[in-house]
Amino acid sequence: MENSQITLLVIAAIVIVIGLALMPAISNNINTVTNTVTYTNQQQTAAAVNSTITLNGQNFEGTPSVTNATNATKDITAFFTIKQVKNGATAIVTMKTLDTGVTYAGIPVNVTYISEPTGYGDAPTRSIADIILIFVAIAIAAVGLYPVVKEYI
Repeated sequence: MENSQITLLVIAAIVIVIGLALMPAISNNINTVTNTVTYTNQQQTAAAVNSTITLNGQNFEGTPSVTNATNATKDITAFFTIKQVKNGATAIVTMKTLDTGVTYAGIPVNVTYISEPTGYGDAPTRSIADIILIFVAIAIAAVGLYPVVKEYI
């Protein structure tokens, strides 16, 4: 074997190992920005009357529910307003205690809702994120196959 072939094989091996090492990190990040999160019984301290607190995530989906933390079967959603507030390009999720919820102000409550995690990408970003992972895999395969293909060409 020539020195150039050995050098090529070493470079290919290094690129493949680094690429395979980075692949899980890339795929985990893609998972974070493309999937919604279900927050079940997320414990929060209810704000004072007519005050708001910020919940985890952004752009909630569906109908959130609030229950008393000490009596989880008691639905107290009617005493709160959960909505999205525009914050730059995204919307944060806030929970406001209404006048009728004075009994629950300052006490622990459980909030359940489905939301996009912080950093969740918009539709084009989510589409391209999956394609990036595919191209990384193709690039790793191409670097691995290059010495073999070069030998037979």
